[in-house]
Amino acid sequence: MADYAQVSNAFARYASAMDDNDYETLRSVFTEDATFTVDITGGPTVGPYESADAIVEFISGTTEDQQDQRRHVITNVRLEGDTAYGILSLFVTADGELTVQTTGVYKVTVVGESARFSSMYLTLDRPY
Repeated sequence: MADYAQVSNAFARYASAMDDNDYETLRSVFTEDATFTVDITGGPTVGPYESADAIVEFISGTTEDQQDQRRHVITNVRLEGDTAYGILSLFVTADGELTVQTTGVYKVTVVGESARFSSMYLTLDRPY
């Protein structure tokens, strides 16, 4: 079972990969059969996407055309058995202006010593 430091590192790798459109690293934080669902408060539920490839395809399709700089900050990570939680703050810089785009909560299932995510459920507090 992964420990707290490994889980925190997996969240950091995920966030960095999202910010840099680094889809190879993004894919590496998920297991082959991972699932990903986004629940947007007051909006739709997106997914589940089923497989690491499907997750990366979905994320790349939503991020490749973004012209701003996004920073996914994941804090307050806690580990309860094989389930981990983290709080998302999504900052966006565009045209010299910095805004908080959204906040939310990640709930992930962690597997293996390398702390890969076999499921990720993200609840966003508002649409991004």
